Amino acid sequence: MLLTGRGFGKSRAAAEWLIDSALNEEPGEWCVIARNAADVRKNARDQTAGLVVCARDHLKQYNRHEEDIYLDNGSVIHCLSADKPDRLRGFNLMGAWVDELASWRFMEDTWEYGLLPTLRVGRHPRVVITTTPKPVPLLKKLVKEAQAEEEKPLARRSKVLVTGSTWENAKNLADNFIAEMRTSFEGTRVGRQELEGELIFDLTGTLVNAEQIHNARITPSELEEADIIRVAVGVDPAGSYGEESDETGIVVCAKDRDNHGYVLEDKSGKYTPQEWAGIAAALYQQWEADALVAEVNVGGNLVEEVVRSALPHVRFVPVRAVVGKFMRAEPVTALYEQGRIHHVGTFARLEDQLCTWTPDMQMKGTRGKSPDRMDAMVHAFTELGLARYGVGRGWIEAIKGILEEQADKPAKDISHIKSWFADAPRVSSCTERRFGFDGICWNCGMKPEEHRETSAAV
Repeated sequence: MLLTGRGFGKSRAAAEWLIDSALNEEPGEWCVIARNAADVRKNARDQTAGLVVCARDHLKQYNRHEEDIYLDNGSVIHCLSADKPDRLRGFNLMGAWVDELASWRFMEDTWEYGLLPTLRVGRHPRVVITTTPKPVPLLKKLVKEAQAEEEKPLARRSKVLVTGSTWENAKNLADNFIAEMRTSFEGTRVGRQELEGELIFDLTGTLVNAEQIHNARITPSELEEADIIRVAVGVDPAGSYGEESDETGIVVCAKDRDNHGYVLEDKSGKYTPQEWAGIAAALYQQWEADALVAEVNVGGNLVEEVVRSALPHVRFVPVRAVVGKFMRAEPVTALYEQGRIHHVGTFARLEDQLCTWTPDMQMKGTRGKSPDRMDAMVHAFTELGLARYGVGRGWIEAIKGILEEQADKPAKDISHIKSWFADAPRVSSCTERRFGFDGICWNCGMKPEEHRETSAAV
């Protein structure tokens, strides 16, 4: 298994290995299995790392229609797509190159029931896996099995793990590529995976895990097929500006008719108020959003004023956070578990926060760990109606039941119940408007003047 960062040269290494193995064994069948049909063609035809180029003078024929490569010693290399596990049936393979295993759509089916039963001829059927490491179950299993054999002599191992980073091949890569990779990914969890070639296992207690994000990730072209009905820009302003200040979270999110959410863009960073307002306003116009929602706990009305200075006619939605970050984000966690949140591309630092932030960081007041990008995303999805949090009718009925069971207590003696409301989640916009005799809404725990609705209280 060759688990490395991008640009390491793993594809060229695997192509050379496959050609060399096919030439130095008795004539037989070999194959390369790539993620999809486009990757199959790339592995065969790439001008720097393709099998046709690596075969050099030993290439007898290349059948572009069937994607079969015939060598002059009588061996043939089949180029196959992992999207079609059943196509592997009937082959008698001496070996295979498995490319980007962690990104296969039908990973277990293609590996367990497609490839492995075909490796049945020759002296020593074997496989080379090249992939950017992602924490998917099959890859984690294979890596653990390889690590368990590291004490054995190399000749006695059934699995061998080789790792490498992007930087090891830097002299063969463009300077601007290296600079862009450092800027975008260095120092992040995604960077450790995509550049350092490190297989990162999920932490305990985080809101989201990397596998959930990876499984639902889509490309910009796939976004065009979604029936988007609303777009919102979420902002979590920093309380100050300076080297030691938190970032201002700025995340664009969308919702489709099937109530799936999409993370479209993350432009978070350390900005002055005028800078972040200008960026948020530009995103609002670029994505034709219908709401710019910002937290106003710090700054109050000044937050809206600075936004309107950049875009006077923006639909501004203020949010005053009244519960902890974990409680606010919990509904979004459920959406990730259901596969209903899709990242359109990779957002390294946002995904870093989602996969590493835990509630105890908030309780301990961990400095420098404020998940501003996550907060901005949650605010946007809440405004879009995908992440509502609130006490709701269930709490109301539960409290009514308790009062009925304790009928001997005076109705006004609800101190033992009111304490629950202090810790209960609340909604940013409430339409129930059921106020008790203490002036507090039964649904969201807010006072009448805190409601965004302007109609009279029921």
